[in-house]
Amino acid sequence: LDEFKTQELSNTFWGFASNDFHHEAFYQKALLIAQGMQLQPQHVANILWAAARLHRKHPAARQAALHMVPACLGFLTSFKPQEVASTAHAVAKIFSAEADGFEFHTQPTIPLQISMFFSAITPWCQENIQLFSDQSLANVVSSFGMLRINLHPSFLASVERQVLERLKTSDHAALVVFFRATIQCPQLARLEGQLAWTVAQELLNFKSKELRSLAFTRSVKLGIVHREVEPNIEELHRWCMELAQGVPQDRRQEQPQYQQDKMNVGYESIPLGSMDTHLDQ
Repeated sequence: LDEFKTQELSNTFWGFASNDFHHEAFYQKALLIAQGMQLQPQHVANILWAAARLHRKHPAARQAALHMVPACLGFLTSFKPQEVASTAHAVAKIFSAEADGFEFHTQPTIPLQISMFFSAITPWCQENIQLFSDQSLANVVSSFGMLRINLHPSFLASVERQVLERLKTSDHAALVVFFRATIQCPQLARLEGQLAWTVAQELLNFKSKELRSLAFTRSVKLGIVHREVEPNIEELHRWCMELAQGVPQDRRQEQPQYQQDKMNVGYESIPLGSMDTHLDQ
């Protein structure tokens, strides 16, 4: 490892994580060596993503993030939207309050370096919000929510507008992605209710993968043990309608009307590289 170049280290670590292969000695040394390298945006995104995927609560991951994230601020404008989203999501997993990184009640203790990073990316994300893919935008929103860092009111409004606008022409996979993100971000409770109502109306058209993702989200939201069984559509429908109870009728009518040709569009979640990361189950 001492002889690896930056790209080689980044690619190798990413490869290990993509295959869920954790080697303790490699993990610790790779993160230690990375802290002494001149990293580019993609390297930061890949390395922190790999660290969070393999062992998000490892002390070495925390130390690496505390070293790498402040350095990012000097070249933030060089990041692509996907790299910002991936870095933010990895950091959120590492510093969130619970080991599963998907908790709704506990307030985590956020180091100053991490708070500064999220403050810095806020105007950048708002300015470039249209350049984010659906998954990257969802990851950014989820990251703020997981750390209980409040979205700036103007950014919050931009997110709400952007999500509703995209869903007018998007597919069910995007609906699931955004619904899950709103559940992770308490500030988006109103949008959560709107999307919950839409999900309830569209459940019978969902693919198995989308139903499984919803079932997992429901389990974590309710704080119950998730079981890998065939999702119960009636149960999911009842849960969504409960979340949508506070949505006025006129707001429900604003929900996107899904076109038939959109209903069977697939969505493959591919980790990092040049693609988007997904919200891990």
